Amino acid sequence: MNITDQLAEHFQSLKKDSNAFFKLIEELQKLEKDKRKNFAQIKEKIDQLVNFSERERWFKLEKKQTNDLARLKQECEKIEKEFYDKFGTELEKLLLPLDLKLSGSNPNLQAGFFTFKLDLRRAKIVICFGKEERLGECSLNSEELIKQIQNFQKELGCKLDCGGFIEKIKHILNKHPKNTSLPIIDMLLEMAILIQNDSFKQNPIKEHYRNYSRADFSYDLFRCREKFLEEKLKLIVATRQYTQHNKDYLWIPRNSISTDGTTFSHLEFQILEDDILL
Repeated sequence: MNITDQLAEHFQSLKKDSNAFFKLIEELQKLEKDKRKNFAQIKEKIDQLVNFSERERWFKLEKKQTNDLARLKQECEKIEKEFYDKFGTELEKLLLPLDLKLSGSNPNLQAGFFTFKLDLRRAKIVICFGKEERLGECSLNSEELIKQIQNFQKELGCKLDCGGFIEKIKHILNKHPKNTSLPIIDMLLEMAILIQNDSFKQNPIKEHYRNYSRADFSYDLFRCREKFLEEKLKLIVATRQYTQHNKDYLWIPRNSISTDGTTFSHLEFQILEDDILL
């Protein structure tokens, strides 16, 4: 490569970096017009801008520019704290009629079985059963979140009474030798078919299928935990080898007032003195 080729390559790279740097500045300009709405994204862009400047000597920011960006970030952090305080106060009040108590720390809050992951950058709340079973998301609004919680409270589970649910569990287990430990996720797959209505069985198309998720199965196993003991059924706590991938385990809550729970990997027709109770 001759000298002119080297110069062309060097300054072409510099031009590319310059365009990227200027694009960050333009994005920050637009966001700064509404700091109360865009505070999370502004913080993110400032960090990107400062990191870019520290990484590329051609784009070194002056001390005054760095200080100005730091002040803008501090202002956004103040707005963020005000938002969290207001949102938490509103949500705590709205949860009272549902007999749910708010706990946790921002951006992850908990109430009963549920975890609320506040994504300020996207202005969304991700709602989980426990800490990781994603149920859905909603806008960053406490009243909208309450509506979603109420919907999930109504919809969770297969809607069979515990007797009917246990019968289906036993139906699956009875296809195998007694005392055989079946992977809990395999049982979930079979349960998802067993709970379908006649419409699906007669014509198994998407429109007739009723969703039955990990969260649904976990909730059903929790609510029927006493019946499990009566029917000599046992859930096996997941050892380390079964907790690497969620295809091998299922989290089940210990109670209805927190996100505390246990991960289980298998289920069997057996009960021992040292059984783990849900």
